[in-house]
Amino acid sequence: MVLLAGGVAVLLPGCGAGPIGSGGAGPVDSDTNNNDNIAPPASNENDNTNGAGSGYTLTVSVVGQGSTSPPPGSEFYAAGQRVTLSAIPPTDWQFVSWSGDLADSSSTTSILMDQDRWVTATFQPLDESDLPCFHLPWAAGVTRTIGQDNNGQFTHQGRFAWDISMSIGTVIAAVAPGRVIRVEDSYPDNPGGFPDDPDTPSNAVWIDHGGGFQAVYAHLTPGGARVSAGQLVAAGQCIGLSGNSGYSSGPHLHYEVLDVTGQSTPSGFIEVVGNDGVAQEGDVLTSQNELDVDATAGFVESSLPTDSFDMNGIELYEPTPPAFFYTTGVDYNMSGRVTGTDEYVCVSLVDQDTGTTVYCRESLVHTDANGEFDIDFAFPESLSGRFFMGVISGVGGVSGTAPIAILLSPAPSGNTPPTAAVVSPADNSIDFGESGALNGSASFDADGDVLSYAWTPVSGPPVAIADPRAASTTFTLEVGEGVTRVAFQLVVFDGWDYSLPALVEYEMADAFAVSVLGLSQTECADVDTCQMFDTRSVALSGGRLFFWVELLNVSDGDTSSVEILDAVGAVVLQGEQMHDESAGSTFLRIGWTFSGPIGQPGTWSVVYRRNGVAEATLSFSAF
Repeated sequence: MVLLAGGVAVLLPGCGAGPIGSGGAGPVDSDTNNNDNIAPPASNENDNTNGAGSGYTLTVSVVGQGSTSPPPGSEFYAAGQRVTLSAIPPTDWQFVSWSGDLADSSSTTSILMDQDRWVTATFQPLDESDLPCFHLPWAAGVTRTIGQDNNGQFTHQGRFAWDISMSIGTVIAAVAPGRVIRVEDSYPDNPGGFPDDPDTPSNAVWIDHGGGFQAVYAHLTPGGARVSAGQLVAAGQCIGLSGNSGYSSGPHLHYEVLDVTGQSTPSGFIEVVGNDGVAQEGDVLTSQNELDVDATAGFVESSLPTDSFDMNGIELYEPTPPAFFYTTGVDYNMSGRVTGTDEYVCVSLVDQDTGTTVYCRESLVHTDANGEFDIDFAFPESLSGRFFMGVISGVGGVSGTAPIAILLSPAPSGNTPPTAAVVSPADNSIDFGESGALNGSASFDADGDVLSYAWTPVSGPPVAIADPRAASTTFTLEVGEGVTRVAFQLVVFDGWDYSLPALVEYEMADAFAVSVLGLSQTECADVDTCQMFDTRSVALSGGRLFFWVELLNVSDGDTSSVEILDAVGAVVLQGEQMHDESAGSTFLRIGWTFSGPIGQPGTWSVVYRRNGVAEATLSFSAF
């Protein structure tokens, strides 16, 4: 009789880019300081006494596989000392460049320690000089600026990740077709600044985009997820709304591509010309991420990584089952070889919360004389949710680690996913303040199940949808972002599966006057930094308040004015500015300093006027 070991040791996947402190498994972030404006560690420019005397700290990190001299980590050096840096690639890898405080493609170079320094050595496989490229993670036609880029000295050291400033509630778009692996959206947004605890959990969506690549979209607003685990999504589909959750300095999106085991991996963007598609800090990019439902037909899920089970003395053969998503009751097969002398093998599932084995005996097999095995397995319908999965072995029993986080989902019985379909308007032109129709009555379900509806605006200025859960509804257009189209996506649900989205568009006849606007209690110099501190919650106990706006089509002699009204409608703050040298596009900031409480707390509003005509409004909470 073969006895199972009493539990399987749990090995968490390698650090990737997810919200730290989430308590879940899968690609868990060991460092979610995913923000744009984090001050680096205090330098010693004014006080060169750092315990051991006058000097500075050199911090070295590595992207890819390779070693450095000095090794990765932080070391203290005397002020004025020149430190030699060497990058040593292993077999089948090549050194690419140094980045951070040193831009150099020489494998051996040096750096002067005249302040605290941060450098990153990047290596890439010899046979993978071309990086995988995806679309930008926001709506087509919208232009945004890259904040912190990969290997950023603040919080992206050793990671290929990007931060993009976005106001809370901005649409996040899937960069490619894929299947949703995991969703977190119950954590609150920060009221402003960093939370005290660096382990503050973030809302995020993880998607398997195939080819062994998954992407994480982090810092979403609470309740902002627009997809569910296991759902198939199209390129350009709205998957969530940006926010300021987790350890974040201000509203933004953290986007990162990971390999199957959750390790940060190099990637690029289709919209970036040159540089292998790698966007850099300060790049101003316009998304071409159009909704592409047809591309999902060719989507192939990532396969289980064969090298993840080496630690258990298991060699898996190709092809392998899916890396992330499994369905109960479906037959899967896994074959391979035990590299040692173990006689028994099983596919094991470990409960992520308790660490106990919940599935193994059912798939237990005896190896043949060559140590080979062939396992047919199907997870029972009694199991669903997230688990760790591994292939483990032994002589009189089995034990080992379960290194891969998977999602196990119940299978709908013969269900056919529904189809979302919209009826295009007879006239799709629209202007500010006008209303339009959204008609999803052509949507259908082949099984005759009752449908529920979800309309989401994905491009254009703010809109008020009368009933976003109705099959057909109306919307009213407000003044907002400077784009020329208004687009909506419709997704329907039949109680079992979600449809792929359908798109309907309206065209703006005139260019917008107001691009973006917001409030900040932190002084900011331009629209990008202001967006990082954009807030909807203001303290009235004292301090500073700034209204900011980016304007389009401004002419010399135009007058901009702003009024801030308290909860009872009284004008509390106001300002005005004449534009005499800012024809075209311009950034405007008006600030006030006050001490002590002002106005009545509650929901306040901002009215922006140009030449006396109200062109934009904004509401926020004042306390």
